[in-house]
Formats: sequence, structure tokens, C-alpha cells
Amino acid sequence: MTHALKTFAAALIGCLLAVAPASAQSAASPNDMARLLAGLAPADGSPLASFAQDRNWQQHAALMNKTWSDLERKQLGPIRTWSQANLTQRRPVTFYFFSGPDFLYVDSFFPDSDVYVLAGLEPTGGLPDVTKIKSGALPGEYGKLRTSMRSILNLSYFITREMDQDLRTSQLRGTLPILYVFMARAGKTIHDVSFVSLDADGTEKADTGDKSAARGVKIIFSGADGKKRTLYYFRTDLSNRGLVNNGFMAFCAKLGVGDVFIKAASYLLHGAAFSQTRDFLLDHGASLVQDDTGIPLRFLEARKWGLHPFGEYVGPIPLFRGHYQRSLQVLFHRLDAPSIDFGVGYRWRPNQSHVLLAVNQGAVKAAPTVVAPQPATPPPAVQPAVIEKPVGPRTETMPGAAGEIGKAAGITDRKVDSVVTKRPAIKTVDASVPQPAAVMASSVVAQPEPSTAALTWSWLFVQALMIGSLIWGLLAYFDGRQAGRS
Repeated sequence: MTHALKTFAAALIGCLLAVAPASAQSAASPNDMARLLAGLAPADGSPLASFAQDRNWQQHAALMNKTWSDLERKQLGPIRTWSQANLTQRRPVTFYFFSGPDFLYVDSFFPDSDVYVLAGLEPTGGLPDVTKIKSGALPGEYGKLRTSMRSILNLSYFITREMDQDLRTSQLRGTLPILYVFMARAGKTIHDVSFVSLDADGTEKADTGDKSAARGVKIIFSGADGKKRTLYYFRTDLSNRGLVNNGFMAFCAKLGVGDVFIKAASYLLHGAAFSQTRDFLLDHGASLVQDDTGIPLRFLEARKWGLHPFGEYVGPIPLFRGHYQRSLQVLFHRLDAPSIDFGVGYRWRPNQSHVLLAVNQGAVKAAPTVVAPQPATPPPAVQPAVIEKPVGPRTETMPGAAGEIGKAAGITDRKVDSVVTKRPAIKTVDASVPQPAAVMASSVVAQPEPSTAALTWSWLFVQALMIGSLIWGLLAYFDGRQAGRS
């Protein structure tokens, strides 16, 4: 009997020692996971620290650093500079419909919003967890993640069909892994992630799995200032038919007047099938930053919005040639639109790209601005290096809007002119040459809060270890006494 108890105590201690590392890894915070996927080292003492020592992850991190150094110099830095100069009145809420997981650009144009609401047809997926992926499969998963972001990093917008194909066979499915990467690279700290759905009246609740409701993810995060903010991403059909009783517009209406960002939206807001979404943005938008795929100029002029064009309007890409706006061309010419040094939307080349800033005069008079413009804080610095050589020119297939959206908008899948979608000629960055401050400057990233699950496990582990040791000691004592009597 005594021998059996000894065996039990030893087995208990051994099992605890064997299980402890895996349990610690699964207790990693969302911020740890986001930084790892983004190619940024997790915080000191993170349960994922060992993953960052892996050679394959270090290669992933190096490739991400190379990409982001160029993206910061060519796109994100200039966008933040433009935003500071021109978006001087900001609202606490920013609406970005037809967005997919593109937190990257909305954060650059509208930094420091209290609430961001993103919406698209792309599925959210589950919580990313590299600890559930076999180590031998991780290099491939990192590669699929990079590939899924390729179009937005090179062209400034997602080619949805490509992203869907890249993630379909991945264990890091859905928009959430990409949101993680963009938030980590933007210098954000993620505090909490939860899945939500909406009642018909727009009331937010824990996700029930109801497919008729708008469902999505809610992310609580902070930037360098430490203030907690909220990002929502909802998977929902924004057509009139898709919005019936799903609660999305009612939820957005409760947030009040906000800023609006639209790009690469397939001209869906030009048609009658999306009139409810268009009307909502016209009614609840204070300022609007968009390319020509957003709300047509005639609706903004009818509402007496103040119009401020920037860049060059050269018309739609060939796939959407029927949506050319002569009035928009006249506006850009009449107001002698200032140039921009970045590109957005389908016309992603800076010398062919444009943005229209529209200000709702009625909204400005009705409610004061409650979010003062803040200095743009660039994301953590990355080491300038030679950019990964891109693939040569090619022809892409543009995503048609799925299901009823595609039918309503009259969009079919066709090949887009290779001039529009070919990969940009990325120049190399010499590490020995001083780079712009926007590339080299670093921001302070708040350390993630200690994981409650990890602390609880550590306490239980110590207690169990002490109990097992006590049992072993008592058994050894009684064995000794018994041997002395003999």
C-alpha cells in the first residue's frame, strides 16, 4: 500500500511538470499572440517567448520587418502627415464599411478614435493560437498569413478572393489573425477579445451563433497614450436585403455621428441596392474620406457637404468604367486639387490616386467635436533592410461581390487590367542610409497585463507540488520507522 501511494505521488508530480509548459502557452494573452504573428517579439516573460527563439519565426519576423519599413515610408507615414494637416476636426467614432480586416489604413487616416466599426463579408474566424499548430506546420502558416496580406500591402486594398483562398487551407483562418498583425504593427496593445452578435434592435450581446444576426468580434486595445479604445469587426451583408432585421444599422445609429472612411468599395454605394447604407452614412457622417468608389458626388452636393479634393482623379479602372463621374473630374480641375504622396484604392499609384474629403456642414454645427487631433505616433521602428523581391507584373481577378450583392451591383468576375493590379516596383532600402523619421522613430508600447489564467495555474501547480512532496515525505518517514522496529 505504501509503495502504491509513493507511486501515485511521484506520478502526480511528474504529470504536473509535463503539463505545465503547455498550459502556460495556452494562457498567452491576445497581445502576445498578435505580436508573435506580426513578427514582433512577445513581451519579456511571455509564455510565447520560446516561439520567438525558433529559426522559422525569426525568418518570418525579418520578412515582416522588410515589408513594413517600406510601407511606412511610402504609405502610412505620408497618410498620417496628410491626416494631421487636413482632418483637424475628428469624432470619437469612425465607420469603415466594406473594409475587410483593414485596420491599417483607417488607423492611419483616423488615429485616436474611441470606437472603430469595420464591416465586410469576410468571416471572422476563431481566436488565433499558434500553440495548437504542430511546430513543423508553423513555417507554412506564417507564409500563408503573409500571402493573405500581400495585396493590401502592395496595392492598398484586399483582393478578397485571393485572401479567402490563402486562408481557406490555413489554420489561422478568417480576418482576426490579420487584424492582430495590423494592430500589433500599428503599435497597439490588445487587452481583450470577445465574439459578439446583435439583436434586431442593435443591442450587443455575446455571440449566440444566430446566422441571421450581424456577428463579429470586439477588441479592446490601447495605443501609446494608454487610453483604452474599441474595434468592432462585423461580418454582414450591407445591401438593403442583407440589413433586414440583422441589427447592424441600429447598432451603428446608437453610436451617433462619426467620421467615415471608404476605399475600394466596388462602387456598391452608387446603386439603389445599397441605398440604406448610403443614407446612413450621409445622415451620420461628420467628415468623409473616400475614393470615387464611395458615395457619388451628386449625393454629397445635394446635402451641401463641403468638398475638398486631393490628388488626381483619372477615372475608374477598366472593370468599373461605367462609374466615371464627369462632375468629379470638373471638381478636381476647378479647385486645383493639391497633390498627395501616397496611393489608395484601385488607382494605387500616387500620381493616379486621389481622396475626397467631404465635410457635413450640418453635423459640424449640430454637435461639437469631442476628439481633438493628436500627433500621429508611428508604429515601433523596424530595421531598414532590403525589401523582398516582388513577383513581376501579372493579371489579377477582381473579387465580385458575393451572392445578392454581386447581382444587385451588376458585378461579375473579370480580369482587371494588368496596369492596375501589377505589383509595384519596390525599391530597396539601404540600412546604411539615414531614413525618414517616420520609419526610424519608435513608440512606447504598453506591456500586456499579466494573464490571470497563467497566475492561477502557477498557484495551483505550486500547491499540488507541495502536497505531493508532503505525501512523499510522510511515507518515507513511516517507512523509516518501520524499518527501525524490524
